[in-house]
This record gives sequence, C-alpha cells and structure tokens, in this order.
Amino acid sequence: MADYRIDLLNGSGQVVQQSNAKCADDRQAYALARRLLGFGEHAEVWSGDRCAGRISATSAAEIEMLSRTWAAH
Repeated sequence: MADYRIDLLNGSGQVVQQSNAKCADDRQAYALARRLLGFGEHAEVWSGDRCAGRISATSAAEIEMLSRTWAAH
C-alpha cells in the first residue's frame, strides 16, 4: 500500500479539497478520485512528489458509463 493524495480542483485550477488515502496502486487511487469528483471539478492524484494523473468529472462519468457497458457484455 502506498500513500496517495487526491486534490480536488475547481474550474480555476485552485485546490478546494485534499484527501489522503492508502491505495494498492494508481488504478485504485484513480477509482477513489472518480468517486470524490463533483460536476465541473478536476482531480489530481499524487503519490509523493509524483503526479500520477489528472481526471475530470466528465471523463470520470464517461469511464463509469463505459465500465457498466463492458460489464454488461
């Protein structure tokens, strides 16, 4: 398990909330970030000094929809 920080950003790119979590890998940290996102927000996933990635509420919704579609087949 690694330490991750998820920064929720508003439309101006300002951090509006930070959450710390222990996750098995980047994929698990992204899943947590998706659950924390609100409409129009973005999230950055950090592992120490490394930015593991950025996700937007729009892409999170698209990923969720695709995941459900794939699971149904």
